[in-house]
Amino acid sequence: MADAFGPLSVVGSLILGIALLWAVRLAYSARPVNSDDALRLVLTIAGWTLIHLAVVSVISQTFFFLSPGSRGVDVLGFMIAVLMTATMGWLVFAMAVGRYRLLEWRSLMWSLSAGAERGIPLDQVARAFAQERSDEIGIRASRLADFLAAGMPLPEALRHAKTALPLDGLLAARFGTEVGNLSPAIARIAKRQTELDQVVRSVFEKMFYFFLVGGCMMLMITFMMLKIVPVFAKMFEEFGLDLPASTMLVVRMSDFAVAYVVFLLPFLMVLGLSFGVCLLYYVGWLPRDFPLVNRFTQRYDGALIMRTLSLATDDGRPFADVIATLARLYPRRSVRAMLDRAARLISGGQHWAETLCAVGAIRAADAAVLEAAERAGNLAWALDEMADSSIRRWVYRLRLLTNVLFPLLIVLIGAVVGFLVVSLFVPLVALIQGLT
Repeated sequence: MADAFGPLSVVGSLILGIALLWAVRLAYSARPVNSDDALRLVLTIAGWTLIHLAVVSVISQTFFFLSPGSRGVDVLGFMIAVLMTATMGWLVFAMAVGRYRLLEWRSLMWSLSAGAERGIPLDQVARAFAQERSDEIGIRASRLADFLAAGMPLPEALRHAKTALPLDGLLAARFGTEVGNLSPAIARIAKRQTELDQVVRSVFEKMFYFFLVGGCMMLMITFMMLKIVPVFAKMFEEFGLDLPASTMLVVRMSDFAVAYVVFLLPFLMVLGLSFGVCLLYYVGWLPRDFPLVNRFTQRYDGALIMRTLSLATDDGRPFADVIATLARLYPRRSVRAMLDRAARLISGGQHWAETLCAVGAIRAADAAVLEAAERAGNLAWALDEMADSSIRRWVYRLRLLTNVLFPLLIVLIGAVVGFLVVSLFVPLVALIQGLT
């Protein structure tokens, strides 16, 4: 297998892949972006495929050079090494691409806001943004310009163009278009929380690391329980020696795991699901309304609702109508259901702040402050401040949780590994002493 990847083929594949990508860039840089150009898509995929093959070839050459043993073992080890390296490489690449695209979509959102503030047609803004680039984002921005020029409303055009605006940007675009006030809506609602983004990403990265390490440790412990520990027990039984207490505990755990493995399946399923959620968030592919994450981000949803109400206060709009509008436009289905319940209660005569607190959109302390601000006549300022304060408190608590809980989890993993090592090493010492 190693002979199939010569140095010349590696260099040739790498040069050809880079040349194809460079040729596509040169050929299409002076042309208008065309979303239906199949040749451009085929050449781009071919270029990246050749580069990927060159990287895999380098990994295989290195592995076979460092492992001159049995060919069968080399082939198996080569496949495992390539699979793990390629997987981790593509995960990091997908994460970087996802973060880059999110920043670029924010740039488009702010461009549309600036154009709306100056009275420039939105299709011209999107067209100008698309002409500055020849990548996938430029193609989708060109589609957005076509839909806007055809008279489609901005939210529908964003959906048909398959843009990936962040949650706050999508809410601002929908609400601003609905009330005819796009630029202030984006400026007020879609405030980028850099610290929040960093902390949430750090939390999911650490969770991803913990579940990855925990999953690998579970596989190794399962192998030890099924293969190694029974051999230890049988070996000591043949020599008539007693196992140490720690090793006996491991043996009983092994017997329990073998006899009641079916009861461990729910735990393994939860572990796999948690790993998948963290992985999807890490690469930026997690659905907006995923149930577990939706509960995790409830504080952030409440802050966006308060920012929207702050904008409505400046415009003099009734809160009952605004909350009913949010119940139709909010990007998350679960939050729409919550706001729909709140709209019905407010229509029945309940106070808007108490209702939002009752449905779980805001905290009781926030509701009390907002009611006092409403009586004092500075409600718009209070809504903005409470939204920012809510996000800041959420950030502080997430940072405290990760700074305390993550080291404890690492220590727990180390303690489990240390216990197993000691439990399997001490019997060997006892066996040697018994034989001598």
